[in-house]
Amino acid sequence: TASPAAVHAGVGEILDAGREARALLRDLLAFTGRQTLELQTLSLREVVSDAEDALRDSLPADVGLLVRPGSGEALVNADPGGVREILAHLVDNAKGAMPEGGYVVVAVDEVELDEAFAREHPSTRPGPHVMLSVTDTGVGMDDETQARIFEPFYNPRRTGTGSGMGLATVYGIVKQLGGSIWVTSRPGGGTTFRIY
Repeated sequence: TASPAAVHAGVGEILDAGREARALLRDLLAFTGRQTLELQTLSLREVVSDAEDALRDSLPADVGLLVRPGSGEALVNADPGGVREILAHLVDNAKGAMPEGGYVVVAVDEVELDEAFAREHPSTRPGPHVMLSVTDTGVGMDDETQARIFEPFYNPRRTGTGSGMGLATVYGIVKQLGGSIWVTSRPGGGTTFRIY
């Protein structure tokens, strides 16, 4: 017969596995656009400002965080939980790209996209947009990695940690909200994700 400590440890492992499975299912639903989002008009600037402490707490001591919430209202029709999830995944991805430390900059800006930008970025339309960007000073990515970064279960660092669903989840939520996401990066030059 098993000792009470062994039974307790086994129950803990079962509960942990259940939480991981629930999180993976939530991420898969987000990626496929089947996650239930509660849309409302909200200030992206306020959501980012409200999330700042939690984002800072998620980073190790050698990674600094700078939040630039912008000065405009930055009103969007979005799900506040979905936006917080996007922020958490992008900041976590940035943290993973900076094993030696560095900085993450989260910014909100109101921008006007022109016809030339829309031609180069087919999922966008010209006109006024709110942009959320997350930039890191990390190791950057080559073109091959950038081409696969939003694939489910793709983990370019292959560290054995994480489900490989973080950026796929971000992509799914952004698409479900009717937005677009673009990444710019180069090896050794950091990475910027821009969501319109």
